[in-house]
Amino acid sequence: MLGSNLGPDDLGQLIEVIDNNDSVIWQILASDVVDAIPRMIDNVHDEVEYIESESIFTDFISTVERLAQRIGYDKQAVALARQAIEQRIEELSGKAASEVELSVTGDGAGLTDVFDDRELGNLFAPLVWSEG
Repeated sequence: MLGSNLGPDDLGQLIEVIDNNDSVIWQILASDVVDAIPRMIDNVHDEVEYIESESIFTDFISTVERLAQRIGYDKQAVALARQAIEQRIEELSGKAASEVELSVTGDGAGLTDVFDDRELGNLFAPLVWSEG
């Protein structure tokens, strides 16, 4: 499991469970964890690319920093990971600001959908069709 690329949340939660439960498990997985943390930090830009929620990134930053400190990982790599996360936050902020706000007031201005009887019949036919 630790051989695959885990994101900050997954790896952080896994290490927390190991730490809180059994030192024998830690002894078995210690070398895998030490390998997984740098891989996660170096690949964090791939992880954040597909996330659309800004709120998760604060946890990502703290997890990356905490896990890097745990193994004494390269501070420059951590700074690059943090930069990738912060850049993604800026992208999402810019995207949200540029999106057109939808009206929820019920104003139908600009709606041009018109259905004729045939289209309405096709739409509702499966709902009223009965065997018989």
